[in-house]
Amino acid sequence: MAKYVKKVGGRQYQNYSEETLKKAVMELKTKKITFRDAEKKYRISKSTLQRKVNNKNMMKVGRPNTLSEKDEENLVKGICLSSKWGFPFTSMDIRLLVQQFLNKNGFKEKRFTNNLPGYEWFKHFLDRHKSILSERLAENIKRSRAEINHESIKKYFEHLKNSLAGVSANLIINYDETNITDDPGKAKIITRRGCKHPERILDSSKSSVSVMFAGTASGYLLPPYVVYKAENLYDSWTEGGPKGTRYNRSKSGWFDGVLFEDWFNKLILPYYKKFPADIPKAMIGDNLASHISLAVIEKCKEYNIRFILLPPNSTHLCQPLDVAFFRPLKIHWRKTLLAYKNKHRGSIPKTEFPRVFKNALDRLNIDNCASKNLISGFKATGIYPLDENMVLCKIPTLSRHLNESISTSEDTGTSWCETFENFLSESRVKETSNLRKNQRKKLSVQPGKSITSKADLSDEEDFDINQPSTSSLNAVSNTPSTLKSRKMVKSLSTQEFSVSGFCKGDFVVAHLLYNVNTSKEGIKKFYAQIEDIDENSDPIQLKLKYLKQSVGSRDIYTFPLIEDIGYVTVDQISDIVYPGVFKRNRYKFPSTD
Repeated sequence: MAKYVKKVGGRQYQNYSEETLKKAVMELKTKKITFRDAEKKYRISKSTLQRKVNNKNMMKVGRPNTLSEKDEENLVKGICLSSKWGFPFTSMDIRLLVQQFLNKNGFKEKRFTNNLPGYEWFKHFLDRHKSILSERLAENIKRSRAEINHESIKKYFEHLKNSLAGVSANLIINYDETNITDDPGKAKIITRRGCKHPERILDSSKSSVSVMFAGTASGYLLPPYVVYKAENLYDSWTEGGPKGTRYNRSKSGWFDGVLFEDWFNKLILPYYKKFPADIPKAMIGDNLASHISLAVIEKCKEYNIRFILLPPNSTHLCQPLDVAFFRPLKIHWRKTLLAYKNKHRGSIPKTEFPRVFKNALDRLNIDNCASKNLISGFKATGIYPLDENMVLCKIPTLSRHLNESISTSEDTGTSWCETFENFLSESRVKETSNLRKNQRKKLSVQPGKSITSKADLSDEEDFDINQPSTSSLNAVSNTPSTLKSRKMVKSLSTQEFSVSGFCKGDFVVAHLLYNVNTSKEGIKKFYAQIEDIDENSDPIQLKLKYLKQSVGSRDIYTFPLIEDIGYVTVDQISDIVYPGVFKRNRYKFPSTD
């Protein structure tokens, strides 16, 4: 709130509500109470009551607000409208919006720097409208979900009305798959004021278990179907779980067509078979490919089960389990998991998962909450009882009460209305371009050399981006490797040798006589690093430190444990080379043939 702190013993201002004041004034006007008694009863000063009864309304204490009550009312309604459309404002957005409004209407507020309200103004603004506005953490949804409109929902409910005709609540099943993670999540803690990084010692991991849930519109929850991420399934992974739970595994840890058929045959069909075959039944789920199977569809026809798919990208509106069941389930799961991790170290093993999972479901079933949540989910999605308005009311439209939301009786009100309408209609459904996927091409770069994009070079520039930088040629051996793996780089180009082009630390290729005075005498190529240069000798002599081939590789060279030092003349050097540097002083040299 404000940085200003009231002085101790200072004057007390209004600390009563408008309702209390109206009640006191009404009793005084009807002469049911005296001013002195009203002061004691309602704790409102006698002078204030006298002014209100005599209609002597004075101005409020302090400077007036920057925006009028009407402007603030329009701003509040616009903020609510933007949030409803999926584009809520942050505190900075609102402050900038007020700045634009003041600039547009020619107002100059001395209390604001460049007409931009401060954060304290924003906090007071929220406090003035705390019955309507509050700061919340926002959940992100994809643009594809935001494209759901009234037409697609109305068409869906037209088909749904025909599909659910004659189907009772206990035969309408909604199914969905969810992820149970090994992370209890964040929690607010009490710590020393000013602590920047409060930490809690608690083991967690990114591992998870996939669970398929199914429930009826009458509130009956079918046994869950658990899928582990594993190639094999063990008996200890199936002990102690909820009654009737089925267990399986897959390489991905998610459902596929085979698991979906097994779930349908082992859990859904046995439930439906309890009822006469001629009674219509319905099964509602998303249109995920792994949740659709031709074999399942054939069995649905055989047992008079109507297989109904939800509209694409609409599960947050039309899926009963998503709307009302999964959130309370995961709240209880995190609480149960936290209690487990406070007593045990490490990630939760698969042998313990069934028991912990059962405890979470038992917590959810207290006071029959699971059944109530299922019934509420079917009602909120308009499936049972059938009511499309339960979903349509959650989808914003420009034509619905827009003029009523923002008052247009004044020019400023009209300006607010037009601004919000244009912003919301463009932002929610506008086309966005997809990122173009370019194939990457690996570049061959010498150590110490930099390159630039060819597109950045103008036609007037006549230099070649592949020319090496002369400022770093002499620091090859001291250049740290920029490689993050042991992958071998492509061969680097070599440079013709000249006397003026080498110095201490360069890597060179020396051609020396080998096996002198034997039948195998010949010239052999050696890689070496220049240790010293004797320019006073004639001819110039170089002190070289030779490398040898690494064990198990013909392309990688390294320095031997016992240094191999030798002296050569300049005419025995053929090339200067720039090797790729690897870990532990291992080098790969380009071809010099």
